[in-house]
Amino acid sequence: MAFWYFDASSMKLLKASKNLETQIEGVPMGTWTTEVWKPTQILDNEKNIFVHDSSNGICLFDVFGNFYKSIDITGLSDFQVKKTKLMYYQDPYLIRYDYKFFKNDTLYTHKNAMNIRTENKTIFCWANDSLQIIKYD
Repeated sequence: MAFWYFDASSMKLLKASKNLETQIEGVPMGTWTTEVWKPTQILDNEKNIFVHDSSNGICLFDVFGNFYKSIDITGLSDFQVKKTKLMYYQDPYLIRYDYKFFKNDTLYTHKNAMNIRTENKTIFCWANDSLQIIKYD
């Protein structure tokens, strides 16, 4: 078992073992951006590592911590990764963005949802003190 984390002092993405020994050390983010990154979310889908900063967007890394590309989607509080797609809610839309083909579509619309998640072609929308469950293709 290992986990990814971001070292703000060196601006590097790192992977540590369960014994907290550094296994992988990425290149400092300053080599490709002048922005100061303060990641709030790191996701690993076993093919890419996604580092999210609400102000700067999402950076993709390979499984060795090498920078792959950035995605200019800002203002998010949360997102999910499903295969080659990012799923995120920007009031009032639940958007599915294919980061390989640079296409997006709207899966669902709900004004002022508190949280929206997708699992197994099902949308779970928490709004107005109730949970709505919607199937999609």
